[in-house]
Amino acid sequence: MSKSRSRSRSRSRSRSRSRSRSVPSLTVCALALLSCSVASPATEVKEALARAAPLEVDAGGARIAIARAVFADVAVSVDAGRALVVAVVDADGRVSTGGSEVRVGYVGREAFEMERCPRTRWCAAGAPLPALAGVVEALAAAPRPDGRRPVAWQIRVERDRASVGEDALAPDGARAPRGVLALVRDGVRWRLTSP
Repeated sequence: MSKSRSRSRSRSRSRSRSRSRSVPSLTVCALALLSCSVASPATEVKEALARAAPLEVDAGGARIAIARAVFADVAVSVDAGRALVVAVVDADGRVSTGGSEVRVGYVGREAFEMERCPRTRWCAAGAPLPALAGVVEALAAAPRPDGRRPVAWQIRVERDRASVGEDALAPDGARAPRGVLALVRDGVRWRLTSP
């Protein structure tokens, strides 16, 4: 009798062990299935934008190194492996132009295209921040009155207009009066106008 009891106890112990082993493996399988769930292209684009910075943007003769970028109010329209993205961008970085560096803070509405790519699922197709690049290109090419040397630009872009606060140094190294610049979109380029 004692042998049959010990056999039934050992069977019940082995069943409970196998059940306890199967519960974690089921959990692992469920988590694996959830991680493989298919996200919509719009969700994938938004995830790629959340990881976009740091990034570099060509701006004619200048180069913009974006250290931080936040994309808000993102609207995505997908067609045949390409996505048109419209978003409000809040970014900080530095512009290298003409052998000097200018700090840049930026807030503006951007419209750009993305395409499928293997590394991050979605990559910029062309300039990733075309409005910022166009404004910086115009600023870098503009003549500087009285030998001002810009050290910081605070750029705001709204549709076809941009306003820029410019901190600069005078030729003697003293702080120059703060400048305010206005730009308008002229086709695909930007040009300075009176504020």
